[in-house]
Amino acid sequence: MKVIVSACLLGVPCRYKGGANTDKGVISFVAGMDVIPVCPEVAAGMPIPRPPVEILRGRIVRKDGTDMDEIYRAGARKIMKEIEGEDSAFAILKARSPTRGVHEV
Repeated sequence: MKVIVSACLLGVPCRYKGGANTDKGVISFVAGMDVIPVCPEVAAGMPIPRPPVEILRGRIVRKDGTDMDEIYRAGARKIMKEIEGEDSAFAILKARSPTRGVHEV
């Protein structure tokens, strides 16, 4: 079974500060599965580390007000294209992420 997982949860140091959000529970849960690690920010060509962003009025912006929405959306689209056609059962995505979080960042 293939499962899509936020790369940072698997220990990949791709967070905006350069670290990871390693989650041993996730790693244990997906052991033996065919894992597809994803990080839309890295896919978009964003550096590590990178300035923090937030969702403001439905757009992704840096703390200094620079609109980064299209860059982040391009990364998400790239990941979606890469996994298109994959026979994945589900995804485990990092909450509170500008490209993967739902409702809050």
